[in-house]
Amino acid sequence: MESVRNAASYFLKERQQKGVLLRQPLAHATVGQAFSPELMELLAEEINVKKILVGEVMGIDTALTPELIHEGDERAFERAVAEARKEMGFSVKDSVSVTRGEGPHEVELSTGIEKFSVTKV
Repeated sequence: MESVRNAASYFLKERQQKGVLLRQPLAHATVGQAFSPELMELLAEEINVKKILVGEVMGIDTALTPELIHEGDERAFERAVAEARKEMGFSVKDSVSVTRGEGPHEVELSTGIEKFSVTKV
């Protein structure tokens, strides 16, 4: 488990140095040793990659495909909506309607700033 923690710290630091937000999913990371399937899955979740490969050199693939960019944008949008709900005093049980393209709230996506509104249903 300590090796997995060390690997996670290494990859998180590498993401930070390369300016890749943790909310942005990446294709894969390569570790120098194999772990159990459960620990490989835990590491992948912790560093937000689709899969963990085993190789000689540790590293993380920061190349972004259109699909990964779209997934990162959707996560950023979901986070912004959750923040807006919290700011507006809505509870988790409250049903809301989200309208993209207009409104007082903003989120920065890969395509630029997107406005949205959140209303209680």
